[in-house]
Amino acid sequence: MPKKSKAGTITARATRAFATADVPRESKTIMEFCAAWRISPSFYYKMQEKGKGPRETRLLQKKIIITNENEAKWALECEKASAKECAKEAAAKKQAAATKQAARKIGHASVAA
Repeated sequence: MPKKSKAGTITARATRAFATADVPRESKTIMEFCAAWRISPSFYYKMQEKGKGPRETRLLQKKIIITNENEAKWALECEKASAKECAKEAAAKKQAAATKQAARKIGHASVAA
């Protein structure tokens, strides 16, 4: 518990120490989320604008948090999206290679090398 000053109020130093204690938490602020995922706040807000960010919870219409559950769901969605993107990229590379191979067979000049 944070220390109280003689006046009975919690000191700022004690509050910071209490807030940064290594205690498991059920949610993160936007800044904590950005730090945990090593992304900038501007990138986070761009993701939110595109509808690709994690679901936010508003507390008392002021503080915004991201619950651990919503963070996990978001990470899973990102993983699925990444897998789909990789599959599309692999299919495009395969198609390009097949097209190049077909062009070589017919002796097209643009793929002589």
